[in-house]
Amino acid sequence: MRMKKQLFVSLFVVSAVATGFAQDVKVDENNEVKSVVTSLAKADAANVKTEIAADTASWKFPGTLTLSGVQTSHNPYSVEGEGTVVGVDFSATFNANYLRAKHKWNSKLELGYGTNYSKNYEAEPFWRKQNDELKLTTKYGYLADKNVYYTALASFETQFTPTYSYDVIDSMSDDDFDFKETNREQRIDTGIVKNMFVNPAYAKMSLGLDIKVADSLDFYFYVSPLSARWTFCENDIIAQNYSMERIDDDDNIYKNTRFEAGVLFNMNFSKQFNDVFTLNSSLEAFFAAYGKPRVYQLSKDATRNQMLVDLSNIYEDWTEADYVARHGRYIVWKTEFILKATKWLSFNVKTQLKYDNSEVDYHKDLIRADKGDSDDTRLSLLNRNANYYNYGYKKAFWQFWESSALAISYSF
Repeated sequence: MRMKKQLFVSLFVVSAVATGFAQDVKVDENNEVKSVVTSLAKADAANVKTEIAADTASWKFPGTLTLSGVQTSHNPYSVEGEGTVVGVDFSATFNANYLRAKHKWNSKLELGYGTNYSKNYEAEPFWRKQNDELKLTTKYGYLADKNVYYTALASFETQFTPTYSYDVIDSMSDDDFDFKETNREQRIDTGIVKNMFVNPAYAKMSLGLDIKVADSLDFYFYVSPLSARWTFCENDIIAQNYSMERIDDDDNIYKNTRFEAGVLFNMNFSKQFNDVFTLNSSLEAFFAAYGKPRVYQLSKDATRNQMLVDLSNIYEDWTEADYVARHGRYIVWKTEFILKATKWLSFNVKTQLKYDNSEVDYHKDLIRADKGDSDDTRLSLLNRNANYYNYGYKKAFWQFWESSALAISYSF
């Protein structure tokens, strides 16, 4: 009996020691496994994160709504300006961003419209447009390497309402032209409408690489050697302002669509320096290798001097051979400075610098060429028999606008 008791005690002690030893071994094995996993994660962090994210999809829908206004008033004795000007500007940005494993899909809708009012304008309309934008962009990327994505991009852009040549309207008012008494078609016929909804409209599609410059910066480059751009403009009178191809010289009929293919470059930068100051900047450039807008610029052989000497013979001196067609190209650089006063209130400054060699206007030097003979060289566009009607040659110009305003904004 005593011997059995000693054997039982011995077995219990051995079992306890063995169990403790086994637990120690298991703990050590677990620690070793954890150590190996940690080492692998550190060595190949990007792939580990990708695998972890493979089973999860993330949708985000951020956006911003902004309403801003500006008011300036001068009394009759002020030398800094004249009258009262009130301006209102509305903008909205809606985003839909999707991320899963190596896939990234970002879409953005940008809306903007601004107008200003002054009773001191020479003629109607007293409410005049100051900016107008409708743009939809979608971009899909597949991870190629760290911060580099194979990317497909598509976009569509136009404006909401007609843009008018307000200086021409003011001069035409001296000839009893009444803006309020005319409808849209009559305004288009007089040539005062620069553009309107989907006249023109632009669509782009491209394949390229989207590169994030650094992990710590919201700074992206997009480069596409395979880009296509379509310009749509149905109205034949407006088409002249955007270098559409003329297919009937007698009736001034133009093609509704122009196709160009080339290289697209895009840069986007955003930096919040502190709780108060934020800077946003974007630059886009397109250079066509195929497709030529019919740009109205004088060739080297154009008899410009003769044109200036005798305006009555301009149609004889300036022939179709003096027009030149160039490959399409444009560059648009936008900047936005935001100074936040409170969560809702901010001071915004926006600028845009643009050059598009298909967007043309009359060369101002030639429009003023006869200023010694007439105080008003821009005679009524309604008088199509006037010798001075559209006698300047067309070319593209650098375009710039700037706006600053106190704004109420809401981000979500």
